[in-house]
Amino acid sequence: MTNRRLRHLVEESRVHAESLFKAGCRIGAFILFPSYRINKKNTINGARGMHIKIADRMDLTLEAIRRNYCGDTSPLSTVLQRYSDFFDLFCTFEEYVDFWMLNDLVDDQYKVRFYLPFDNFERNAAPHTVEEYRQLAESTIEFLQGRTGRLLCTLQGESSTRR
Repeated sequence: MTNRRLRHLVEESRVHAESLFKAGCRIGAFILFPSYRINKKNTINGARGMHIKIADRMDLTLEAIRRNYCGDTSPLSTVLQRYSDFFDLFCTFEEYVDFWMLNDLVDDQYKVRFYLPFDNFERNAAPHTVEEYRQLAESTIEFLQGRTGRLLCTLQGESSTRR
């Protein structure tokens, strides 16, 4: 999708764009990935933001990370394997999700809850229609609000249960 087409979708969905921006400015929108470059190659954050099959979407990034823990492939396989020492710190995908409080993005079996119907990384990850843009924005906002609540509860010393 070209930037012009995406811009058109955003303009038609101004309310969602403003809500998405506000949710993206809260603590739940931030996650840490290693920022050091290995062999002058792209970082995880750079790769996920620039790959057309991921398009900076956290649901697709998390699916790529899940597959990495299973030994399966994804559009981010190369970069995730390059940072294997980072992922080894968590031992399992479940521990990774729990540590980063990404539980609102998985079900009780730790299967990723996708913002849009998932097609095994076949299509461009950006929304193709105004309706997809709205669904993507609403799902992203819901995840960010849930994660922000989890993080704030933890910071305030309250229990952060899975659900």
